[in-house]
Amino acid sequence: MAKLISNHFLYATLGWLCVVLGFIGAFLPVMPTTVFIIIAAWAFSKSSERWYLWLKQHHIFGESLKAWEQHHAIPEKAKYIALTMLLLSYLFSASIMGPFSIPGIITGCCIVAVALYLNQLPIIR
Repeated sequence: MAKLISNHFLYATLGWLCVVLGFIGAFLPVMPTTVFIIIAAWAFSKSSERWYLWLKQHHIFGESLKAWEQHHAIPEKAKYIALTMLLLSYLFSASIMGPFSIPGIITGCCIVAVALYLNQLPIIR
């Protein structure tokens, strides 16, 4: 029985969705850019070599992708922006839900886990 939707199509769709979200994130401080572009590159590597190479050679995103693929490093500015936004996100969500509510505790644990992961990543300058 043939698949209704191919994996190639799903990866390509995920790649373009992440490119769009990354582009939006370049203009909105509450949206990450780098993580979406990294996911897009991964998805394109499984679906389209042409789009994957386009991202790797992109004049804005290419250097970050190369640093991630070679060293699992992120730009210093991106790291500090991400950590700052995590803190602001927690403060905002804790003020709405309450820091000791179940959703507040779950949100806090997730944010701490992401912050710890980001903090251990090497940076590129």
